[in-house]
Amino acid sequence: MSTLKVVNLQNPASGTINGTLNADGSTTFGGTVNFAAGSTIGPSSGTTAPTSPVSGSLWYDTNTTPPVLKVWNGSAWVSTASAATPTVAGSLLGRTDAKNAGLGCNALLVNTGIYNTGIGCNALCSNTSGGSNIGIGAEALSSNVTGCSNIGIGIGALAANTTGSSSVAIGFSSLIANTSGIGNVGVGFRSLFSNTTASYNTATGFQSLQANSTGAAGSAFGYLALQNNTTGVNNTAFGANALTTNTTGGNNVAMGASALAANTIGFQNTALGVDALVANNGCYNTAVGWKAGCNLTTGSVNIALGVASQHSSGAVSNEVTIWNGSVSARFQGAAGAWNFVSDERDKTDIEPLPLGLEFIKALEPRKFKWDIRNIEVDKGKEASGFIAQEVLAVTEQFDAPYTGLVSTNDPEQYTFAAAALLPMVVNALKELAAEHEALKADYEAYKAAHS
Repeated sequence: MSTLKVVNLQNPASGTINGTLNADGSTTFGGTVNFAAGSTIGPSSGTTAPTSPVSGSLWYDTNTTPPVLKVWNGSAWVSTASAATPTVAGSLLGRTDAKNAGLGCNALLVNTGIYNTGIGCNALCSNTSGGSNIGIGAEALSSNVTGCSNIGIGIGALAANTTGSSSVAIGFSSLIANTSGIGNVGVGFRSLFSNTTASYNTATGFQSLQANSTGAAGSAFGYLALQNNTTGVNNTAFGANALTTNTTGGNNVAMGASALAANTIGFQNTALGVDALVANNGCYNTAVGWKAGCNLTTGSVNIALGVASQHSSGAVSNEVTIWNGSVSARFQGAAGAWNFVSDERDKTDIEPLPLGLEFIKALEPRKFKWDIRNIEVDKGKEASGFIAQEVLAVTEQFDAPYTGLVSTNDPEQYTFAAAALLPMVVNALKELAAEHEALKADYEAYKAAHS
């Protein structure tokens, strides 16, 4: 039960209230409250609120059961159980009670929720029933009404949020326009600045996802990452300027500074590496490596692998390009084989190949069963082909390491390049064709002589 111990209460010319006030057994008033001459400081009792109250006036409201002891905070009668310290609008102390803490002009001004913390002018000043919010900084969460479990740190952080919950904004004007979006995280100057109703976005970095309004489930980490995204969804950008001009394109992944930087409406692209797919605005493209696919503009359904790997043109589609630092290998559309660089302008000291039929005759095709060491894949499977060590011996016999038929870079496992054998096969066929033509000429001469 509440107890009241006061003196000199009703309508004196001037004076003070001294003593203590215990409300609900958990709140204590003490010290001195000043009041003006002719005013009613109370406590009044009844169903009608006292007229002409001043800040700190008390009223024992009997409209409810049990009655409630209320205090005038300068603009409204509030329960002493929820406003243990009488508060005036504009007070530097804000509003504080057993389950909330307010510090700053109008902080938690009309709050009825619990477990809220407002520090700074107008921090959480509109909050009513929203709970477990933290607003630190001028105007932080200033429009929040019923939203819960939000954290806004910085001037204007989550300032427009009204009903959105479970969002975190750290930085000047971070998530400033968010109203009902939930589960958003913005860390950095103006991060997620324009976000209103979109949810589940994460932005870390200067102006990351700054223009996002309704695009959902985006992740931006880095300076200006996804800066211009508005409605694109499910985008992921890691690195300064990654996907920075993207507006409506969705389901893109960019990892590396300026990866997919020029993309605006392209979707379902994946770029891994600094400047990977930097000029792209197509769809379904994949690039892995520094500047991989950097010349692609409008083409779609392409793959570029390797540092600085570039496609045959900016508008090509359905092409795979692999760059090993020396030459490019390409596969386009429904082609039956890979294409490799073979431009005369990229070669010198060109001369006829001396290897042909004799070289081919020295090779020994084999039938065998696979028994790859350390793994069980295809163990015992029959196959045909060549033995790398045997081919290596033939190339050494003909002093022809330049053929590149066998690689010994890995001493534990030699490899054989079957396609590299084609020039020798062509020469062998040409030699056989020449012999055939010679025999044919001899036969024709013999027929002529005996006819």
